[in-house]
Amino acid sequence: MTPGSFDQESIQAAKLLNRRAVLLIGKNAPPKNLSESIIAVNYAPYSQVFPHACAIVHQGGIGTTAQALCLL
Repeated sequence: MTPGSFDQESIQAAKLLNRRAVLLIGKNAPPKNLSESIIAVNYAPYSQVFPHACAIVHQGGIGTTAQALCLL
């Protein structure tokens, strides 16, 4: 519910790696320093996003972990 520095660190990592990123921010305010290759949305279905991802960084919840593992 409270991302702390997670969003900012994720943005920095995506920029350093020159990768696109989708930040799922829930009801939080969108980060201010997004680039053209980074979007922040309240919700996106994992089943549509994960198959296109080269990496998935998340909070470690069982549901998200299960969906990520289904891609293997």
